[in-house]
Amino acid sequence: MNSLTRWVWCRRNDSAVGLFILRPFPHPACVTELNNKQISHLKGLGQLLEPVARIGHAGLSDAFIVSLNKALDDHELVKVKFSALKDQKKLLSPQLATLTHSRLIMRVGNVAVLYREQADPAKRKIKF
Repeated sequence: MNSLTRWVWCRRNDSAVGLFILRPFPHPACVTELNNKQISHLKGLGQLLEPVARIGHAGLSDAFIVSLNKALDDHELVKVKFSALKDQKKLLSPQLATLTHSRLIMRVGNVAVLYREQADPAKRKIKF
């Protein structure tokens, strides 16, 4: 294991469910710095989206991170719904952004919105 591996206890109803290994997904794009106007614009776009990914009992598994990275590559702005582990959404949302090299735009209720700018300028869908 390398220094980037994270161990996270996932809890449900105050009982430990299991230990999950979280590994960051290597991605060439860096996290984009956004100003308040851009964040506000992304929040507005994010409210209209349907959830692309759902976090279930398996938590932040490697397969989930890979599928979320694919969704971020395809759409740039992605809504994630916490179907399970709702009591840990405040902890898991920033970890999700770190693991996918994206930016957490907002977390409202059981939903989080993530943004990662497309590396290729010709393929960018969201323009500011």
